[in-house]
Amino acid sequence: MYLNQNRILVACRADGLRKLCNDPNLSSAIEIEISNVRITELPEELFTAKRLKSLRLTESHLKSISPGIREFTELKELVLSQNSLETLPNELGRLSRLRTLDLSDNRFRLVPESITAISSLTNLNISNNQFTSLPNTICKLQHLAELIALNNRFEELPQCLALMTSLTMLDVTGNQVHDIPRPDGSYQSLKHLFVDKLNLTNDCLAWLHDKAFFN
Repeated sequence: MYLNQNRILVACRADGLRKLCNDPNLSSAIEIEISNVRITELPEELFTAKRLKSLRLTESHLKSISPGIREFTELKELVLSQNSLETLPNELGRLSRLRTLDLSDNRFRLVPESITAISSLTNLNISNNQFTSLPNTICKLQHLAELIALNNRFEELPQCLALMTSLTMLDVTGNQVHDIPRPDGSYQSLKHLFVDKLNLTNDCLAWLHDKAFFN
């Protein structure tokens, strides 16, 4: 299946992807959505879309992202869920306008450092991977409003997370978190916190029950 409408290109399965890559209007696309194809890396033809604002490439067995990702200087949304990614190139950190990044349902074990260089990021989804920890560098994301990290292997969270002044929603359900960092001045903007109550210490539960954002 392939659709080209108002500079929005949608491709499903191999035949749709072939049509997309050969579309003479590809260079003027502002949104591209690709799903259900078997590719290990981004087709080179995509990098001609210099005006791209949204790229959604899902359920496609993708194993790597080319450094050419830096060509998408206008990109605001990048969705790479349900692939086979384990790493990301440093060039991802150059996407200075990126606001939404979805890496859910991949094979990551470590949070790529390139993510923490994207200072414009407001929404990050890293659910359903194999992360065992969040690095302190995640707190460099000063504009991050939503962090979704369901179903990983976290046992603790970095202290600096509590001091991220833009964070309004944190979801760490499906992990083994026993305590929530709570230094003075914690969670100034947080409105929604999702965590498995059964894993938490009594002290942590008592503290959280006083907070209106506890769900």
